[in-house]
Amino acid sequence: MSDTHQKLKNLSEYSLKEIASQYKMEFLNLNQTFDFEKYLHILPFSLIEQHDIFCFYEDDEKIHIASFKPLEENVLEKIQNLYRFKTIKIFLCVFTQFEFLLERVKFLIKFQNHLNRLELSLKSDENKDEFLLEQFLNLILTYACFLRASDIHLEPLENEVYVRFRIDGKLKYIHSFDAKSYQALLMHVKIIALLNVAEQRQAQDGSFSKIILEQKYDFRVSIMPLLFGQSIVFRILKQDGYVLKLDKLFIKEENLIQLKIHTNAPYGLILFCGPTGSGKSTFMHAILNEIEQSKKIITLEDPIEYKLKYAQQILLNSKAGFDFHKALRAVLRHDPDVIMIGEIRDEESLDIVLKASLSGHLVLSTLHTNGAIEAIFRMKHMGAREYLIAHSLNLIIAQRLVRKLCECKEPNKEKFYFQNQVFEGKFYKAKGCVECMYSGYKGRLMVAEFLFLDHNLKNMIENNENYENISAYALKKGFLTLGMDALEKAKLGLTSIDELRKISF
Repeated sequence: MSDTHQKLKNLSEYSLKEIASQYKMEFLNLNQTFDFEKYLHILPFSLIEQHDIFCFYEDDEKIHIASFKPLEENVLEKIQNLYRFKTIKIFLCVFTQFEFLLERVKFLIKFQNHLNRLELSLKSDENKDEFLLEQFLNLILTYACFLRASDIHLEPLENEVYVRFRIDGKLKYIHSFDAKSYQALLMHVKIIALLNVAEQRQAQDGSFSKIILEQKYDFRVSIMPLLFGQSIVFRILKQDGYVLKLDKLFIKEENLIQLKIHTNAPYGLILFCGPTGSGKSTFMHAILNEIEQSKKIITLEDPIEYKLKYAQQILLNSKAGFDFHKALRAVLRHDPDVIMIGEIRDEESLDIVLKASLSGHLVLSTLHTNGAIEAIFRMKHMGAREYLIAHSLNLIIAQRLVRKLCECKEPNKEKFYFQNQVFEGKFYKAKGCVECMYSGYKGRLMVAEFLFLDHNLKNMIENNENYENISAYALKKGFLTLGMDALEKAKLGLTSIDELRKISF
C-alpha cells in the first residue's frame, strides 16, 4: 500500500480527477481558501494522523473530508460509525497542496492539546513538567522547520503571546497562547540554552541543538526584556546545510565566468556588500565550496552557518578571549591560501584584510554598504589608503534577496516606472496557493551587481577619482547594476515588479 501511496503523491491534477471519478469521489482544489480551523475536532486526531485525512466542512447533514488517496472501507466505516446520520463525502486532493494543510491541521490540534495538558500540570504541581515543555517546544520547532522558516519569534503582549515565523524574509503570524504557559516555556528554553534563569532585566544569548525531521539543527537563542515580559527569537541553522551551487543562482553567464576566474586567483580581495540578511554569507560559502581542494581554506565565523567539507572553520569566541583580531593574526601564520572573514568590523580589521590580500592570499569578506562602488569610498572613510584599495581589490559584489514567485504565478502585461525609466511588456504577478501559504511567493533569489576591477578602474581609485566618474566608466564597460539585474529576473518570471518596488536599489 505504501508504494501505491507514493505513486498517488506524484500524480497530476488530471490523473487525480480520473481516479476520483473512478472511485465516485469528487476532486477538491485546495488553492481556494477554507475555514478549516472551525472543524479541527470533528475527526479524532488518531484518524487524522494515521490515515492522512482532515475535515474541511460540516453541517447538519454532511461531513466533507479531504485526502490525497481513496480511503479503505474500514476507515470509511469508522468515520460513518461516529456520524451515523450524516453523509460522509471524501474529496481527493493534489498531495503537494494537501500536505501543507494537513501539517497545519495537525500542528493546531497538537498545539492546543499541549497547552491543555500544560495548564493542568501547572495548576496541579508547582514543578513544571519538563517533558511536556520539551514536547511543546519541539512542536513549534518542527513546524517552523517544515515551513522552511529562518527565525521563530515568541512575542509577549499584554494579554497573550504571539508565535510568528520568518519565512522568505517576511514575518507570518502562526498562533498565540497564554502568558502563564509562556513563562514555563521561557524557563525551559533558558535551561537548555545554558542561560541564567534568574536574569530578567538583561538580554541573553545562547544556543542548543536538536534533531528535527531527521536533520540536525542548531538553534541560536536571543532573549530580550520587553514591556510585557521577555521575548525569545530562535535563529534556525541546519548543521549539514546544503550549500548552493553557483550555477543555480541565476547569475548572468558572463558574470559567472569572470567570477570563477577571480575565485581561483592566487591573491586579492573579493568583497561582498549589502545589508544584514541579504545572503552574503550564503553566497560566500557557495563560492568556497567550489574552490579547488588543493588550496587551504580557513574561515573566521560567528556563528558557523554552513559546514564546508574541505575548509578549516574557526568559531570566534570573544568570551574566551579569542576575538576577531587575535584569530585573524593567528590565521595569517597558519599558511592559508584562501581566507574567509565574516565581516570587516573596523579600521584595524580592514588594514589586516587589505595587507593579507596583497601578501599571497585570496581573501573573501563582507562590508555593510548598499552598492558595489559605494564600498570603495566606505573603505576610504575607514582610513584605507587609495593605493592599498586599488592593488588589493579584484571584485566587489553587492546583493539583495527578493522573494521568488511561486509556480502559481500569473502572466501580466505591465507598464511601470522604474529607476527613472518607463518599462512595458509581459511580466508575472503573484497569485497565491496553499503551497506558498497564499503569499504568491516561495523561496528567495539573489539579485546582484558585479564590479570587476580592471587596470583602468584600479588607476582611477588610486588617483582618487570621484563616484560619478568611476560609475560612468563601469557602466560603459558593461557594469550591470542591482536594479538592472532585478529587472532581468522579473522579465524571466522569477520575481514580480511589486517585489522589486519594495527594495531600494
